[in-house]
Amino acid sequence: MRKKILDNIAVGLEHEIGMSSTVYPDLKIEDIQTRLPETNTVNYFVGITVERANSNQVEIGKFHPAGKLYDAFVVIFIKNADYDLGQTELDTIVRRITKYFAKDTGHLAGEQQVADSVTERVISYNVSDFNYIFGEMGNSQMAHVCAIRIGIRTEIII
Repeated sequence: MRKKILDNIAVGLEHEIGMSSTVYPDLKIEDIQTRLPETNTVNYFVGITVERANSNQVEIGKFHPAGKLYDAFVVIFIKNADYDLGQTELDTIVRRITKYFAKDTGHLAGEQQVADSVTERVISYNVSDFNYIFGEMGNSQMAHVCAIRIGIRTEIII
């Protein structure tokens, strides 16, 4: 299910804010990946990762979880030597991503996977923890970064 969640978010964001977007014609993300790479060669990048999953809702008399809570992160990375413009661009992208999740544009809620007679389905998610960072890079560039945490709750039916 982890990979399905990653792909759902990546494909949805590509259509919403990526190079193929028709929603926002001005500021577009050049590269959207389901990982956080060591280096990045573009100026506008989004990486999506699921770091961990906790089992929850163990039913009485059952030896398996009735659900999981995935911790997903959407990390926006913008290179811009102009501090004010870089911060404005970062705020714009964060606002667009927040709107994307608030409207469930990518239909993450309800996404499901059936494998080995086990069904796992996304029942809800919560966008939280906006962590902003900026720092100097080589060649007079500045990096503007925001990591958005998304808690994704699933149910498991065995």
